[in-house]
Amino acid sequence: MIAKLKEVFAAPLPCKICSAEAALFGVVDFAKHCNEARRGRLPLLGRPVYYHRCQACGFLFTDAFDDWSEANFKADIYNDGYIEVDPDYREVRPTNSAKLVQHFFGARKAELRLLDYGGGDGLLSATLRAGGFLEA
Repeated sequence: MIAKLKEVFAAPLPCKICSAEAALFGVVDFAKHCNEARRGRLPLLGRPVYYHRCQACGFLFTDAFDDWSEANFKADIYNDGYIEVDPDYREVRPTNSAKLVQHFFGARKAELRLLDYGGGDGLLSATLRAGGFLEA
């Protein structure tokens, strides 16, 4: 059973980036994932996840999971079945992302502080620190 999602209201929310008004934008089923082109679609679960788009900065976000704990995410998303829909998340993506960051920002690594937002298991940050970034 999926943990409770936040109740949805049609009224705009404040943007999580700039605090401007973010209108209701769209909805997807909880089973939607970002790798459907490679891994196919999962059966619908009938659990809507609503998204808002900021009218000022364009940021697209949901508040559906704002009240979730780490345990909720581990049980309902990043569980043993997650590798089936996103086989690159453990090593390939963080390793490639570290190479990309190193390429573009490596010359300034002593000056920069990096935040890996949504960083999975932390491999990207660990790889960047191992590569000389002081704070990642």
